[in-house]
Amino acid sequence: MIRLLLASMLLISSLLADTTITLKKGWQFIGFPSDIKDTETFNKAAVDIVWGYDASSQAWLGYSPDETTQNKINKRYKTLSQIDAWQGIWIHNKSDWSLTLAEDENNENNITLLKGWNLISLPNDITISPTLFQDDILWKYHDKKWQLFTQSNDTSDIAPPISKINSAEAIWVKSTSTHQIALSAESSTLHTFALKQEMESYIKEMALDSYIPRYYDYGVIAVDEAVGVTLGAPEAVNDAATADQKATDATGTNLQEDDVDESDILKHDGNNTFFYNRAQNIIHITSFNSLVAGAVSTISPITLPENRFLEAMFIHDKKLILITNEQRYYYAQKMDIAIEPFMPQKTEDITFDVRIYTIEDINNIQELSKTTLDGTFQNSRIVGSDLYVISQFSPRLSIEYPRIYIDEKKCEKEIVPMLSYADGRYISECGNYYHDNGRYYRYDYTQPSIKEAYLIPTINKGEKDLITYDTFYAPHKLNQFPTITTISKFDITTNQFDTSISIAGNTNKLYASSKNIYLTSVEYPYYYDFRNFQERETIYKFSIGDDFDYQAKGFVDGVMLNQFSMSEKDDILRVASTTGQGWRGDTNNYIFTLRQEDKRLKIEGSLSGLGHKGERIRGVRFLGDRGYVVTFMQTDPFYTLDLSDPSKPRAVGELNVTGFSSYIHPVDENFILTLGRDASRDGRQTGFKVSLYDISDFANPLKADEKIYSASLSGFDAEYNHQAFIYRKSDKLFGITYHDRDSSMMDILQVNAGKIEEIDTLSIPSNFYENRGIIFTLNSRIYSTLFTGNLANSKTIGVAQ
Repeated sequence: MIRLLLASMLLISSLLADTTITLKKGWQFIGFPSDIKDTETFNKAAVDIVWGYDASSQAWLGYSPDETTQNKINKRYKTLSQIDAWQGIWIHNKSDWSLTLAEDENNENNITLLKGWNLISLPNDITISPTLFQDDILWKYHDKKWQLFTQSNDTSDIAPPISKINSAEAIWVKSTSTHQIALSAESSTLHTFALKQEMESYIKEMALDSYIPRYYDYGVIAVDEAVGVTLGAPEAVNDAATADQKATDATGTNLQEDDVDESDILKHDGNNTFFYNRAQNIIHITSFNSLVAGAVSTISPITLPENRFLEAMFIHDKKLILITNEQRYYYAQKMDIAIEPFMPQKTEDITFDVRIYTIEDINNIQELSKTTLDGTFQNSRIVGSDLYVISQFSPRLSIEYPRIYIDEKKCEKEIVPMLSYADGRYISECGNYYHDNGRYYRYDYTQPSIKEAYLIPTINKGEKDLITYDTFYAPHKLNQFPTITTISKFDITTNQFDTSISIAGNTNKLYASSKNIYLTSVEYPYYYDFRNFQERETIYKFSIGDDFDYQAKGFVDGVMLNQFSMSEKDDILRVASTTGQGWRGDTNNYIFTLRQEDKRLKIEGSLSGLGHKGERIRGVRFLGDRGYVVTFMQTDPFYTLDLSDPSKPRAVGELNVTGFSSYIHPVDENFILTLGRDASRDGRQTGFKVSLYDISDFANPLKADEKIYSASLSGFDAEYNHQAFIYRKSDKLFGITYHDRDSSMMDILQVNAGKIEEIDTLSIPSNFYENRGIIFTLNSRIYSTLFTGNLANSKTIGVAQ
């Protein structure tokens, strides 16, 4: 048996064109990023001997620049004449030397394994989990110890387990069959784990590989007391009067899908409104009777716990659901990372709460349950009687690195004192050495010492784990940002947490239909081609309801605008995205349709070329078999789309107008309403506008009417949050909120006979609090109310027919 020792690490700096590899004196077990066509190119003075392995013949291959040694090799083994990318070798060097290789752009990201033993390496800039190799047996030599991986047996009594495989590390693989691994594709395939220990090892290695500290300085915002009609202290309410005078036809939260509820800071149950005042951290509960009587009062206001702020609010089946996040203030210390590297430290746990209350007796609101989850809240939806909560958790480590001290004379001439620091610390320009009490040192980042680890989020502060090994889906690729996204399911009927599903990675957009939840990520690099940057967005699909589970993953080119960039119909996901940058003039706007096949979201059809040169998608809405897209740079092409054939989405109509639309809302089969910006012909934005489009001839859309607002406004709230828009389908009344100088405003308008009619305006003196509005009918009269801060203003705007 050939006994070999790994003497030191391989240092690789990956460049776009060339890769420079520094090989150290002694034995190394390595691989190269591209083919070496002739081993004669090795530094003959530095190289002693090189061993490779031919998997096809299951035989050793040897090379030495020394003729005598090569003759000895030839007596028993074949000559190693070239080294292919993905091929691992043992190499013994007599001294340090460097090898520069031109990157082979045509080199495929495929690993071919033959039946039997294979000696391979991973030359790309990637760190993967050994689970990529599934049923194969792996041996790895690291830190002068052999490590072993096999999924079929517990091998801890034979050798320590392999936790990860780094770039350029050579490994032995025993394969039961000849097969190929497409690294780019298969490293991104999501998998679960067989044991909790395997999951913890994966999370720890993911955190170690890419741990990056971040600081945030939120600051403290001073809030002035509002002036006006105040939502006052609790008062008794005439329950009989409230019951007799229940509001009807009241607008609710503006939803993307009618059967998927979204959270908001204003909710109602027909009798009472619930409005969150962020400045006072109070939920004001006010009856509709009080609103129209002018004696605005609150009923059992809910004051949230100190340092807990509302993130989401729902009302469902006489229950109030509140999700409150923990607010923390971090102040970054003045710190120069060139002076001293940051040592990751485990920070205090960050949590959020899901609280469920009964509001059946409005004067006696009772908390039914409270569930505390580790991590930060991201988003939520209610479908049926289930609440789905999306959260993110970053595993945290407390790490120390050993110091490697050197002869201070080695770099003394290059040590440069850093100014404005009085503690005598210095940085060296030759290898990041540091100075401490007359000695020079650097940190050995290859030998982290983990003092404390916080790897898995929990429920109720350690009562049980939030994520489990059989529902945590992770790619085989390890070197990515260490974040875990979790969808937690709550049963509102029982008021309890039900189950959860997690994936490795960040997500930033959520779309939910009545059957599925889709999460997306734009993080780079994730699973892409390891040589070429591709701007694209990852989509994860999860089924909900009784069959709550991870379903599939797919990609689309470009980046989506918001949740309205996605919509599902008849098991087809429609997606709108944009690639490129407007300032470069290289944008392209797409419509994709995707269908699930096994665990993959496969593109079934696509449409490109929407918009003029340099334009990006600024507004999008999918409604049934129709779609609407707005692009903008100087003018606003308003497109109508035919999506009835998923394999061939078509742009059937186009209308060019000035300005653009940010939010698109359906009126009926003949009209579409939009909110956005007015602009000149050269693209200079001049104000805000509400537009009505006639789509009765779908291939020839026309502008039916518009209302222009001054550029002095702060803008429509609904441009950035669709929930700030209210619309009553029965009479086509709608409300838009905005700020005008020192006031919160809401205009009530109506679509009538193809025109936008102005009905009334409500205003409240405010300091730019969040605004919400509501339109409702009570005692045969139509009212509108504007809420902001701790104030409310109601008006009669008509009589019900």
